Amino acid sequence: MTSAPAPRPPQSMRLIPTTGNRSAERTTLEGRLVQPDYVLLGVWDCDMARWDEFDDQGKRYQILFVQEKRSYETKGEVLYLGPV
Repeated sequence: MTSAPAPRPPQSMRLIPTTGNRSAERTTLEGRLVQPDYVLLGVWDCDMARWDEFDDQGKRYQILFVQEKRSYETKGEVLYLGPV
C-alpha cells in the first residue's frame, strides 16, 4: 500500500503556458504520451520533482519532467489535469 506524499510548504513559482512553444512529448504517471501545457518556473533550490501534483486556483496539475540544470532556476514541464 502506498501513502500520499506529505504536503510541502507553499512556494512561489510561475506557471507559464506553452502556447506556440511546444516541447517534446512526455509520459504521464499513468503511461500516456502528452504534450505539456505549461512550464513551471521556480528558484534554483525550490522543491520540485517529477510526478508532483499541485492545485492552483481550483485547477489540478502534474509535473511531467524537471530539467536537471538548476544553476539559477528550476524548470518543470506541467500537464493540466482538470478542476480540483
